[in-house]
Amino acid sequence: MPVVGGYLAFIGFFCFEAGLALMSGEEVSSILDWYKFLSIDALTLIAPGIAAGATMYLLLRRLRSPFVLPLCMIGNSLTHLLTHLLTHLLTHLLTYSLTH
Repeated sequence: MPVVGGYLAFIGFFCFEAGLALMSGEEVSSILDWYKFLSIDALTLIAPGIAAGATMYLLLRRLRSPFVLPLCMIGNSLTHLLTHLLTHLLTHLLTYSLTH
């Protein structure tokens, strides 16, 4: 059984590393490249994903409803959409106010 546990641990580690690489946009091929995740740009891109994952984990541990995960996924999507809409709107308003 230790072989299966080690294999599952490696899969979890690989998925975690791949998730951080996808969120940050950094190319990471080994644990020696993890220093790339410590830049301010990478941390600002990783932070929302870590916060969303931690929130989903805590909600799933505390609430015993089959609707928790689907509602978390919908909430994450809506938060992402609203963030982009607000960013676009504020950028447009700032650009307009600076040019007129």
